Amino acid sequence: MGDKPYDPNINPVENSMVSIFTLGEGYHNFHHAFPYDYRAADIGVFNSSRVFIEKMHEWGLANDLKVASKTVIEGKQMRHNLM
Repeated sequence: MGDKPYDPNINPVENSMVSIFTLGEGYHNFHHAFPYDYRAADIGVFNSSRVFIEKMHEWGLANDLKVASKTVIEGKQMRHNLM
C-alpha cells in the first residue's frame, strides 16, 4: 500500500508508515525508478541509509556517489502524471 509518484508501472511504492518504523526505508518507488541514486529517496525525506552513506563518504570510505538530478526526477513524475 502506498503511492507511486515516480513510476506507476512497477510494484514498489512509497509508504510513510513503513519509513517511520524502518528509519527511512519505505521509499521504494523512488529507489526502483532511480536505482543508481545512492539516496534511495527523494530530497526532503529522512533516510538513515542515506545518512550512513554520506558519513562513509565524508570519512573516505565511499566514493563516486550518484544522484538523479532534480530535472530527471521531475521529468519522470510529469511523464507519469500525464498518462
